[in-house]
Amino acid sequence: MKKLSIKQLSDYLGKVVDHNIQSSLMIWGAPGIGKSSVVEAVAKKKDVELIDLRISQLAPTDLRGIPVPKDDKAYWYPPEFLPTSGKGILFLDEINMAPPAVQGIAQQLILDRKVGSYSVPDGWFIWSAGNRKEDFAAVFDMPAPLANRFIHLEVNTGLEEFKDYALKNKIDDRIISFLNFRPNYLHKINKNSPSWPSPRSWDIADSLLKADLDIDPAIGEACASEFRSF
Repeated sequence: MKKLSIKQLSDYLGKVVDHNIQSSLMIWGAPGIGKSSVVEAVAKKKDVELIDLRISQLAPTDLRGIPVPKDDKAYWYPPEFLPTSGKGILFLDEINMAPPAVQGIAQQLILDRKVGSYSVPDGWFIWSAGNRKEDFAAVFDMPAPLANRFIHLEVNTGLEEFKDYALKNKIDDRIISFLNFRPNYLHKINKNSPSWPSPRSWDIADSLLKADLDIDPAIGEACASEFRSF
């Protein structure tokens, strides 16, 4: 598995598009570090369409389609959100959070680029993303035949990258200063609380600060308390 920073991931995905590498790709990483945002940015930069599917929220029939009787046979009608032409990225996010039945349908798309009577057009890349077990995510094991068909990338985030993002997007200077003082709070999962600091939640905290609201709901009480003390 190749380990990349957020910036390196963006460059890597850009080259995959430039060289039209059609192999399916899996991005591993902790929640809240910007995996989906990078894919969205690459699609925009390369001027290709993006279909972002949260696989964990779908039922098998949402991908497989539904059977419709015609001429004494059942024809499977695919969902309208799957691509039929052009060029783009079919992004199956949270794939390993989906139950096995849904992963099975996704596996057909990834292995064969088709499911039922539907086929993924030649100009489309199939990329996926998911969290790791060590991130305390409720994930299912990925079947070996499915895992073996992916290019596996593991992405991590760092303070310097977040600072670059923060400066470009005018994140509150107090957030940058605090993270320089306590860099371990850039991303710190708290399995006992629904709110904890991550690059995504610091972005949300910035919006709350600008609205003169408490940032505890975004980054958690402990981190917010230290932030206020700082």
